[in-house]
This record gives sequence, structure tokens and C-alpha cells, in this order.
Amino acid sequence: MQTVTQLSYNQTLIPGLGREPRFIGTVFGLQEGTTSGVVEGENAAFVVQLTKLYEPPPLGEQMREQIRQQLLNQRRQQVLTQWLAALREQADIKDYRRRFEL
Repeated sequence: MQTVTQLSYNQTLIPGLGREPRFIGTVFGLQEGTTSGVVEGENAAFVVQLTKLYEPPPLGEQMREQIRQQLLNQRRQQVLTQWLAALREQADIKDYRRRFEL
């Protein structure tokens, strides 16, 4: 038996289990105080008992703005990358550098 504490949605590795997406999905699908059935993971089979679930504090306005800015910047970078890729595909470039060699 093993206890895992401070598990979050975005955690990819579980101490002692490794990468187990089904474990995380099972944990966050349980109600506090309930136990799952046997779940087959990638590296092991396990039974999960959720003893305590901590709700995160509500997002403050500053944190919301920070997340909004981060998502906006990511989207801008995606659009720029896609735009440059489209320009490269449409470009008709002829390389005349050899003409200028001495």
C-alpha cells in the first residue's frame, strides 16, 4: 500500500507508479471517502481510496489576467508560426548567390 499526497490534474508522473493517466483519472473521478475498483494501468493494477480532496482557492483577478495573457501570447505565437509556414509554402524563391561568387 502506498500513499500519494498533493496530486494535481496536470501531474504526469506519480511517485512509485510512473506515468499513469488512468490513476489520475480515477482519483479525480472519485468522491471523498470512496474506493475505486481494480483499475488496470500502464505499469500496474491499482485500487484507489480518496481520503481527502482539497478544493483550490478561487482565482483572483490578478491570476485570471495572468492566465489570460499567457493564453493570448500562446495563441499569437501559434498564428505567427502558421502564417510564416504558409508564406514559406507560397514563396517562389530563386537562389542567385552563385552569380556573385568571385
